[in-house]
Amino acid sequence: MLEVLIIEENDATRDILQKELSQLGCRVTVPESFENALKLLEKTRFDVIFTDLCMRNMSARSLARMVKERFPQTKIFVITGWKGELDQKMLEKDGIHAVLNRPIVFSKLRGLIKNSILKKHLL
Repeated sequence: MLEVLIIEENDATRDILQKELSQLGCRVTVPESFENALKLLEKTRFDVIFTDLCMRNMSARSLARMVKERFPQTKIFVITGWKGELDQKMLEKDGIHAVLNRPIVFSKLRGLIKNSILKKHLL
């Protein structure tokens, strides 16, 4: 079972992700605040983290660098409504594995999770 952390400020996106990921068999943790998410990350290893590209307290890139340093095997998937071009090489360097655009395409979400489950079992 994948351990998934959702750090998302948008209530609707967070609720949909939690529902979809739970239906896919993931154990989903949704902290009440960004600060609580950071506390969880100090003591808990997650297989996958979904986070918003732009948050009030920290960018997804900064979060990814922090997680990559402590838990290099954790996959970070960024969610964004921004339609502009993103520098994929820079995101990968920071530790971001994939970007999901809003509205979320659930077949892509399922593919990311299935790939993460497969990789977890191969390690």
